[in-house]
Amino acid sequence: MINQCPSCGSTNFQVEDAAPPHNQKLICVACDRFVKWLPKPKNIERHRELKIRLEFLKNKVGGWDSAFIGNLIQNLRLSERDGKIFKLSPRQSECLEKIEVKIPKNIPLDSTVKGGRDDDLQKSTNWI
Repeated sequence: MINQCPSCGSTNFQVEDAAPPHNQKLICVACDRFVKWLPKPKNIERHRELKIRLEFLKNKVGGWDSAFIGNLIQNLRLSERDGKIFKLSPRQSECLEKIEVKIPKNIPLDSTVKGGRDDDLQKSTNWI
């Protein structure tokens, strides 16, 4: 999470549209310095859905699957702390899908799952 401009120390930022392939960029108002790229809305949604899937599976698996899910959750939380979007590698996606096949597919999308509500994502993930 960026609290101040690395160049001038200002805490005032402005969001501007960016040229493709980027969505938006964060600019310091005081010195007009580029600070960072902001994630696309579809990537934010994908991150939220992954968080829900992992939290659902967390207590439903054991052994290696449990360690794998725990590691993914830890990496997801670290990326949220750093204000980034966590993305699975193709191999991680493949392993996660194999685990999900073993578990019933009733994944709730409501507030009973940690991270299931939009306000939970906004509280735990500071993109700016």
